[in-house]
Amino acid sequence: MFAAQVRTQPAFAVGNRTPLFVAPYRTSGTLAAYDVHPDGQHFVFVKLGGDEAPDLILVQNLFSAGPRAAGGGKEP
Repeated sequence: MFAAQVRTQPAFAVGNRTPLFVAPYRTSGTLAAYDVHPDGQHFVFVKLGGDEAPDLILVQNLFSAGPRAAGGGKEP
């Protein structure tokens, strides 16, 4: 991902390009391996790791079950 200087007058032109991130992030051809955080201020990337396959932990509806499910309450 790059930042680029853009000029619109007298005609549209793209100037110098600067890489925004330098790290071993995963690339996937035509698909994005990143997303923009909902706050609009951060990016989330898939970073390359070691040879081990990483664990994937998917938590759905964490807060819909109340504070106990989110670790904020005590067991009855």
